[in-house]
Amino acid sequence: MQLKEHLTLEGLQKIINIKATLNFGLSEELQLMFPETIPVPRPLALNEGRETLEIPHSQWIAGFASAEGSFSVSLDKDIFKSLLFKITQHKIDEVLLTAIREYFNCGYCYLRKKENVIDFKTTKFSEINEIIIPFFINNPILGVKSLDFNDWCLVSEIVKKGEHKSEKGTLKIREIQRGMNRGRSKKIVS
Repeated sequence: MQLKEHLTLEGLQKIINIKATLNFGLSEELQLMFPETIPVPRPLALNEGRETLEIPHSQWIAGFASAEGSFSVSLDKDIFKSLLFKITQHKIDEVLLTAIREYFNCGYCYLRKKENVIDFKTTKFSEINEIIIPFFINNPILGVKSLDFNDWCLVSEIVKKGEHKSEKGTLKIREIQRGMNRGRSKKIVS
């Protein structure tokens, strides 16, 4: 940038070549605009020469989940289906997500080949209540995502009490779900 190379087509192409390597790569629009793109080689920092990876400590996972994790509620035709905790990364980070799965000793990793991503996720109610929720109560999620976690815990309590089987409980879950994640931005007041 200091050399102002980014102001030339050649310099901009270098930036696009780097962008093509990062996480989810280029959008279709950028691919069409820059057909000469050649992704730069991506270093395998975490995975290079490793089959396993050790998680440094619980706060590391809490921070990582604050940035990369998601807490969601699944309903099918307004009937409660499951709670979901998920972390998605580029497939290059498979060793990392496997280490997180092993740290929690629950859930599973699923490679989505077409999208070049891997998910660590759990929907098993016992794992969520006995492992995931206690972990994040002791190692709090930070930022706006903490509000999603709190709502997720409310839904867990409704399900634990069996209230999800009633119309009133289902409506309450639906209302909570609508205010989570992307729906939350409508509620936040600065």
